[in-house]
Amino acid sequence: MIIKRYGFAIIKRLEKIIDKNINIIDCNGIIIASTDPTRIGTIHECGIICAQTKKTVVVTDEMTTLYKGSKQGINLPIIYQNELVGVVGISGNPDEVKQFGLVVKELVELLISEMDLSKKAFLREKAIKDLYESIILDWKNISEKYCFQLARNLGIQLMGHRIIFVKYRFKIADKKIIDFQQFSDFISSESETAFRNVYISTICEGKNNFSILTKDKNDYQFECELMAKRFKEIYSAELYFEVGEACHNISDYAGSYKQLQALLTILPFDRLIVNVKDYQFEILLNTIDEEIARNYIKPYEKLLNCEEKGIDFAIINTLKIYFENDMKVSRTAEISHMHKNTVTYRLSKVRELYPHIIDNTFEFMKLYLAIVLYKKFTKQEDIVQ
Repeated sequence: MIIKRYGFAIIKRLEKIIDKNINIIDCNGIIIASTDPTRIGTIHECGIICAQTKKTVVVTDEMTTLYKGSKQGINLPIIYQNELVGVVGISGNPDEVKQFGLVVKELVELLISEMDLSKKAFLREKAIKDLYESIILDWKNISEKYCFQLARNLGIQLMGHRIIFVKYRFKIADKKIIDFQQFSDFISSESETAFRNVYISTICEGKNNFSILTKDKNDYQFECELMAKRFKEIYSAELYFEVGEACHNISDYAGSYKQLQALLTILPFDRLIVNVKDYQFEILLNTIDEEIARNYIKPYEKLLNCEEKGIDFAIINTLKIYFENDMKVSRTAEISHMHKNTVTYRLSKVRELYPHIIDNTFEFMKLYLAIVLYKKFTKQEDIVQ
């Protein structure tokens, strides 16, 4: 029953406004909330009469001996959505309390309406968040038909949104002073404020990161800068944003989320905002299975392990830079801070051993992938010399 759900909260609001004993009574005459705790759970027979007749009942001194649990005052029916949901009773001299009885009645009805709308809005927001969490984190175990039906019931457009993955780190040394429940509420509140025109939901499922689901938009520079500024001011926290691609199918959400997580492990986070579309190659390399990668590398192992005569790590790194710079000697020399003759010499050393690779763009591309995967799984840093 709605009155039981909100009775206590209503009393807490009313006792700050009216200096009288107030009771909230259900349709069976039981006092379910009161400014006088000793009356909670007791029968109020005049409240029963009020509920049955749906009319105001004034309780005089004489009536208190006739009707169990009743005291002097006034009882008024509470109507919500054209139905009786309970009774509000105000104790005191009837002549004194009658003058503001209707005001209290209307205030209680208004509070119920306000609380019920807030509750429904909260439940709707939670349902939306739960739906997208299921799609993003567990899409293989959820029916597409169910998703679209629930989206229709919630009145939302399911497709065309994107995920923004946000990493945060505290600059302060003592993290114990952070109330993480309060911080989580702050994340949701600030997400909605910063992205107010495109905001859908916030998902806080990871350590030191969270995700914001937004309506599709080309440029989030302003929103990200606004949010980063607030986190720095309030919590001395630094934010870094990864912007995913727009999702046009149910499976796109999980795919986008996986890409964003992969990107999180790649980037040094020296920029406020990065876009997934600019790092597809790096994400692809980072998600390759290690066993598959090592099998791919095998034909090139002798070269990559510098077991060939005259080959060292500096030459391998020059090959990598050479391919990344359109296979141009002058550009490679500039990037590597070397003389062009040095670059040419290093390339010639490989050409002597593998002429079919160094002079064939497709074969060189395959070697480049082997170099990149080798560096990844041996954790070898680039050497520029």
